[in-house]
Amino acid sequence: MMSLLWAVSYTLAFFLSGAVISVLGSMTGLGGGFLAVPYLVLFWRFGRQEAVLSSFVLILGNSISSSFSFIRSSMVNIRLALLIFALAAPSMFLGYFILEAMDSSVFDISFASLLLVMTILILRRRKIRSVDQSEDPRFSGVIIPTAVVSFITGTLSSMFGIGGGAILMPYQMNYLKVNVKRAVATSMTVIALMSLFRIFVVSGGVFDHMTGIPFMMGAMVGGQLGVYLVRRLKGSFLLYLLAAFLFLISLYMGVGGVFSLLR
Repeated sequence: MMSLLWAVSYTLAFFLSGAVISVLGSMTGLGGGFLAVPYLVLFWRFGRQEAVLSSFVLILGNSISSSFSFIRSSMVNIRLALLIFALAAPSMFLGYFILEAMDSSVFDISFASLLLVMTILILRRRKIRSVDQSEDPRFSGVIIPTAVVSFITGTLSSMFGIGGGAILMPYQMNYLKVNVKRAVATSMTVIALMSLFRIFVVSGGVFDHMTGIPFMMGAMVGGQLGVYLVRRLKGSFLLYLLAAFLFLISLYMGVGGVFSLLR
């Protein structure tokens, strides 16, 4: 009886946490990994490799759910999404091998540093243009920088389980001059493709189903709620919300990683 109660409580905990994380992930275009990995590592004491893979399972449910809604609303730049994915996919193998060799304290400090950099980049874009769903970046002259950004995105995404939105969002808004809501939609579509590739090609489709399935189901519910909120909130609010979460988590992970390294 106790084991059944524990199993139900465990499943419910991951379903609800997956939903909450995914609401924030789909609202900000990050996919939820920026919260899922610290949550699994700090609260459930998952190993870094296990946390990253479970994070991708959550991201998959969240990003597929929200991507379909964004595509139906014509908010996604399909051409840009496919280009970024094609350029990022090979580098995900590199990120996987680096993760395998990385010490846990180095992982925490590196993860925190990455989030802090993303926070600074996002806050640089203070002026948010009004939503124009027909607005797409010109592709002349952006292939090489997009290839570089995609390579970095694929590597870091596979290493840290963050989906890649923390890099794709600033790149789209600061360099390609895409408005924030359209950048969110395109970012989530890229993340869906990258998550599928990371789970079923790079990792061979092997993950903890007891954790992953309720995590993914909660993410699918949270993804839809996040899409609903994106359509009704101001772009500037989304940016400040994103920056606040990234800063707080980078501070927490960074301090923990430093103390672990000094022991």
